[in-house]
Amino acid sequence: MDEEIQESINKECNDVVYWKKKEEQAKEAGGKSEDRLLDFLEAHYKDQLPTDDKFADIKIGKYEICVSNHRNRYNTIIYVEEYNEPPTPATLESATAENAPSWALSALASLLSKNEEE
Repeated sequence: MDEEIQESINKECNDVVYWKKKEEQAKEAGGKSEDRLLDFLEAHYKDQLPTDDKFADIKIGKYEICVSNHRNRYNTIIYVEEYNEPPTPATLESATAENAPSWALSALASLLSKNEEE
């Protein structure tokens, strides 16, 4: 095999091994941070945690944390996401007040007239 090809293969193998190790490190670090978060929730938000195999969404600051209970023995974190408020629906008045471009006002007017017809 050509020496240049062999070097390229070795480099790619090294990259694969490197990123696999990084992935394992990230997974381990993520697990530890979830454990610390769960410890904090169990200490300070005990009244909001689920019971009887149920789920609970706990909102803290800008985060929503979904916690699952397992047979009243232990809790696990299902997900942690940044909570985003749903946007305020646009109205013709609000678009006009914000000096929306004419094409946006036309589109909004046509949508509103379709909704009124229905």
